[in-house]
Amino acid sequence: MPKKFLTERDIDTLHAQGVTHLDVDANTVLTALAQDRMQKLGMGINRVSAAPTPMPIAPDLPAQVKTAVLARLGDQVDAALLDAIIARVLART
Repeated sequence: MPKKFLTERDIDTLHAQGVTHLDVDANTVLTALAQDRMQKLGMGINRVSAAPTPMPIAPDLPAQVKTAVLARLGDQVDAALLDAIIARVLART
């Protein structure tokens, strides 16, 4: 993931917008002047973890899961409900 650089000018702009704390992750670089400006303006820095990069899901994965579940459970499961469950689970991964 590319780095994002914040300069003294960026800090001035954020402060003018009312920002009092800045969330900074490993992909964000604050220049020395930006850090100095934040200190002078009384702005806080919150060190946060970078959001994990979602893993790509193979386009045929939902169909593979559905086939496997239907092979195991047969007519015991509603196909439309199964589709909804698979979609919901994959959306969270």
